[in-house]
Amino acid sequence: MSNFNTPRTGTRRAVPSSSGLHFSVASSVVAEILSFASPSQVKQGLNDVISTRVEIPQPRSSMGITGSVVMQPADSQLQAKEIPVEQFLGKAMSIRDNCRVLEQKLNSSDKLSPMRLFALQGQLTRIQAVVLNFFCGFASSRSYQSDTEEVVTMLDDLSRAVDWHNLKVTAPALGERWVGGHVIYGEAGSYSESMEEFFRRMAIMRDELLSLDASIQDNRNFTEAETAKLTSYIRRSFGSLTTFNVLFQDRADYFSSK
Repeated sequence: MSNFNTPRTGTRRAVPSSSGLHFSVASSVVAEILSFASPSQVKQGLNDVISTRVEIPQPRSSMGITGSVVMQPADSQLQAKEIPVEQFLGKAMSIRDNCRVLEQKLNSSDKLSPMRLFALQGQLTRIQAVVLNFFCGFASSRSYQSDTEEVVTMLDDLSRAVDWHNLKVTAPALGERWVGGHVIYGEAGSYSESMEEFFRRMAIMRDELLSLDASIQDNRNFTEAETAKLTSYIRRSFGSLTTFNVLFQDRADYFSSK
């Protein structure tokens, strides 16, 4: 038994040490499901679960990188693109600040029903998550044990596939010179990842920003001036991301503050 203070009286009362909630899944249950469910059914079930999550990256405590973020083409003879770490992370702070101001503007509007406002706040929450994931997802903690490495790798790949197929707008193409390239973080390559993974996270962030922009513009209760004012914060976020336009194959996919 444990105790806690009640909000009204401040007195302490005993509560069961266990809440009675049980969420663990026995291995036998997993084995039973795998005995009658086809691989495609299991995959579809995992797809459905992954589609509903909001991913919050958990960077390692040793993430204090210094120097530059280097985007290196596969051909080392081609020029790389370098961004100072302070400038790279500053872009994240700029986008997050714009989203916070936009949320305040939406909260103070009398043109939105509670449900519509709640839906827009959900999109903003999602954006905050994918922005974090783009700018520091490279340092997310993933510890694989030898006996589960293949399973975890498969689920990671499935998660990435779900994210990509759930894009709301047409998926952008990575420029040919960058295919097979790498992104190196910090001095002496403290961290590195494939260009494809970096571009995937960027495309998801772009998709969420475009989706929010469309949601605001589709609201007929806003005047043209109000819509322009609200979407200006998204345009500013796009402006912070124009550095990465060099990675796109098609100019139509570029970030633009206009």
